[in-house]
Order: sequence, then structure tokens, then C-alpha cells
Amino acid sequence: MDSIFVSKIPHGPKVVFAPQKNTETVTLLVLLPLGSRYETLNLGGASHFIEHLLFKGTNRRPSNFIISQELDRLGAEYNGFTGEDHTGYWIKTIRRHLDTSLDLLSDMLFNSLFRKSDFEKEKGVIIEEIKMYRDNPMFYIENLFEKALYGDHPLGRLISGEISQIKNLKLKELLSFKKKFYQSDNLIVVVAGNVKKEDIKNVKKYFNVSSAKHNTPQFKVFNRRFPSSRVEILNQNKIGRAHV
Repeated sequence: MDSIFVSKIPHGPKVVFAPQKNTETVTLLVLLPLGSRYETLNLGGASHFIEHLLFKGTNRRPSNFIISQELDRLGAEYNGFTGEDHTGYWIKTIRRHLDTSLDLLSDMLFNSLFRKSDFEKEKGVIIEEIKMYRDNPMFYIENLFEKALYGDHPLGRLISGEISQIKNLKLKELLSFKKKFYQSDNLIVVVAGNVKKEDIKNVKKYFNVSSAKHNTPQFKVFNRRFPSSRVEILNQNKIGRAHV
């Protein structure tokens, strides 16, 4: 691998280039320092919910089908993910499609529609996702461990939010949360693979979007005082999925 190149666009994102020889592919990754540990109780699952809705359509690409069709036409791999302290979106394709990947991902981040119909429909999708993981002991044991370890601290809560939190979440609250932190100067844009330093001009072109007053995400520090009871038991009398 060639030397990693790091740059900060004024009033814009931090850019990390990780060139690698002998490859035709390039991976674009956009990270935000925002995840479930930054959420209040009434916003439980908000970061994960935003990740879902960013794939539902923009002004220029008004549906999930159009977005996925454009990416599939490029032969791209792509996805998003949410953690306790970060959210990420990535596209992997061949070098000549880097400009399209930058255009598409910036469009999703800054111009998503967040329609009421998509919001209500996605509530059902996320609730079923929560149920799916709860029905799988191999996956859900991690959530019980974190709950036993961190208690009522945000680190002890589900990244996806609880079912009751998703049902009660309001679109207006979600949009306010997104607008506050989804700003250009909160981003880290990573481009790895068949990439050159001069590609920074294209990153600047698509991601140096003027934003509102800068808001740095803040989280509640865990004070290492463990809960008095550190045993968590989940009794499931009824499950919706079978495991072999």
C-alpha cells in the first residue's frame, strides 16, 4: 500500500486517501461521529433509522429502486451501518465509477426526501428487524451482555432502539436530529484502492456542502460504576423464527 494521505477541507470533511497498487477497485466510505450513545430516550434508534431512510430516495433519485438500479448498473457493492459511536455508508466499485459514487452518496446524505410514507413503512421494517435479532440467541446475547454491563447508560441500550421507542418516534424529531449533525464538517470521507491525490478535487466538489452552525455530537460518559445487579435473563415463550 502507498502512503495514506489525510487532508481537511476548510469548513468541510476530513478526507483520507489510502492508495493501493494492483487493484482496479475503489471503496468510498463516509463516516459520521454519531450513533446510539448520543441519543436521548425519546430518540432511541434515531441514528439507525436515519441510515435506513437515506436509501429511500432523493430529489434527483426519488426512490429506493432508482438508487439501487443505478448502483447495480455500476456493478457496485454498497451498504450502511450504525454503531454506538458512528454511522457509515460505503460504495465499492471500479475506479472509473468513483465520480458517480461520490455524487450518489453525497446526494443521499444531503438531499434525502424523508417522506412521511417511507418513515411509517420503515417503522414496520425496523420493528421486524428487532424481533429477528431478539429471536436469535447467538446475536441477542451481545445485547444482554451490554445491558448487564452498562445498565441504563446509552451504551446498554439497543442500537436499533426498543420497539416501543420506534413506535413513538416522530418524523419531525428525526429530521431535527439529522439536520443538527449531518453536516459537511462532521464527516470523514475515506477513499481506498485505486485512488490518486488529485481525486481530492472531486471529494471537495460533492462533499463541501455549506451547512448550518457547526454542532459537535456529545455523549454521556460512562462512569464505570456497574449496576448492582449484573444478571440479565430473557424469557421467550413465543418466537417468530426457528433455528436449527
